[in-house]
Amino acid sequence: MSYPTAPAQVLVATAFRHPQRGPVECPAAELVGGVLSRRGFEVRFLSFEEHRLGEGDRERVGGTVMSALSFQLRDGRVLGLAAAGAGAGEEAARAAVEEWATVLRTRRMMVAGADPLCPGERAEAETIRRLAAGGRSRLFVLGTPAWGRLHGAGRPEVQVVRDLAAVPDGATVVIAAAGVATAARAEAVGRGLEVVDATCPLVGAAHREVRRMAGQGETVLVVGRAKGPAAGPMLGQAPQVTALVEGAAQADAVPVADPGKVGVVIQPGLPLEEAERLAERVRARFGHIIPQDPATYCHAVSDRRAALRSLAERCDLLLAVGPSGDPDVARTLAAARAGRAVVRHVEAASDIEPHWLEGVAVLGLAPSSGTLPGTAAALLSVLEGLGPSTTDLHEVTTRPWAEPDRAEAPAREPFALVPEASGDFNAPARFNR
Repeated sequence: MSYPTAPAQVLVATAFRHPQRGPVECPAAELVGGVLSRRGFEVRFLSFEEHRLGEGDRERVGGTVMSALSFQLRDGRVLGLAAAGAGAGEEAARAAVEEWATVLRTRRMMVAGADPLCPGERAEAETIRRLAAGGRSRLFVLGTPAWGRLHGAGRPEVQVVRDLAAVPDGATVVIAAAGVATAARAEAVGRGLEVVDATCPLVGAAHREVRRMAGQGETVLVVGRAKGPAAGPMLGQAPQVTALVEGAAQADAVPVADPGKVGVVIQPGLPLEEAERLAERVRARFGHIIPQDPATYCHAVSDRRAALRSLAERCDLLLAVGPSGDPDVARTLAAARAGRAVVRHVEAASDIEPHWLEGVAVLGLAPSSGTLPGTAAALLSVLEGLGPSTTDLHEVTTRPWAEPDRAEAPAREPFALVPEASGDFNAPARFNR
């Protein structure tokens, strides 16, 4: 078989055949192709299994010259690198294979196990997928779903809306994980829409705390971020008596109706170590507050930040994986740069340069919330082509404590959803911590 190439074209093997070792897989082909593309060559990926190439061979294949190498893993599989070209392409192919050959080694890989999507967002995404696959012609998602970050415009039968005015009568509405204001929920029920509640249980618990405090006559200060998807719904639980606190200046100056009746609730999805400092600043201002039940705190962001910092201490190189412009990539980079690892951002395996891996024995991966499902697994598969490796999951998890000789405490994030509209405005007595 002939493989004609132009001088500016290089063929990168996805597989070839070794005369003694037999079939050779080339999972790292994307890495070789990435280097060549950045050097201005047109890259084609294809299998060379018809040709038997020896170790380190530079063999003429249908008018091109191929450079190849291979190694055998403990499980018997044979992996390798190979590329072919003519003229300038020949030299470029040889150089690319040799550059990656210099970083072949046994390597340990570690993946940040703290999912950028919290349990509530994952449950929301699964709810939307299930409903979309269930034959409904139209499905409306009210709010800012994590599903939208994962899938962009998404499937044509799924439409994300900001308010119910865009939803026709009789339609199915999914309430996103960040929840909605009480008025929006009441409107959906009043119109007879089919409402599927995918509100995160911890968001729902925080909403009930806001309504509880409002029912007791408190001004409720919500520690949160105006640009976050959860802030509006939090304030919308009792819009006449809530106010947002985003920083120290607001904590010190936000007006309240009665300084003796102030409650504080932390918006889920914030780093608790920062949010609690603001809550304490409010307490110091007024001398006391009506606090949120700590059992309703969301630890997901703090746990992920801690996992990234810890991972960056244990790795030589940490790759933050995600699309450019994704805010979560920026947060990942900021958290990881506190460690000893060199931290780099990549969107795909083809972005990786050979010299990044020089001397790297432990390589970390931290996918962002904008990374499509399967991206991390695909990247790990590509990196496996650079030598024997093992992959560990690295995570930090905060959960309720239970004494070793007692039954384990119930999970902090139960997914038996409590109906959001069932808040009791006259329950719990005042409690000052």
